[in-house]
Amino acid sequence: MKGNSWQVLSTALLFGAAAVGEIAHAQVPPAERAALIDFYTSTHGAGWKSQGGWLGAQGTECNWLGVSCVGGYIASINLFDNGLTGTFPATLTALTELTELNVTHNAITGPLPALGSLPKLQRFVATSNALTGPIPSLQGATALQDVLLGDNQLRNL
Repeated sequence: MKGNSWQVLSTALLFGAAAVGEIAHAQVPPAERAALIDFYTSTHGAGWKSQGGWLGAQGTECNWLGVSCVGGYIASINLFDNGLTGTFPATLTALTELTELNVTHNAITGPLPALGSLPKLQRFVATSNALTGPIPSLQGATALQDVLLGDNQLRNL
């Protein structure tokens, strides 16, 4: 290609790549972004071993450390052994498409979140934390397959 033809082609490829990037990093719903920010805040995110993009600009949520998305929704959070402390926020229930939450080997305290309010949750792993209180009802958690809670101070209802 000569001169202007190559510039037109390279410009088209550049804009095409930008469009693909926008699709791959679609913005999650505002309630899900707020729930992630609440999670970061309530588990003292500034003190985590690694924050990896957390609290980045809108549209970057699916690139935050441990967060993965499917179809523009938060699908999983995996923050294994990352120095989380504090408690689970009530807004975690806004993550209605969440299928997995793994916070093993941290120091999260307080009660478990309302797992029955997460209709697509399949796997919840919170072993080796400092969780206390009763194990909540799992009614409504119809997709739940695995719940691993060893090495906490939980009790049955």
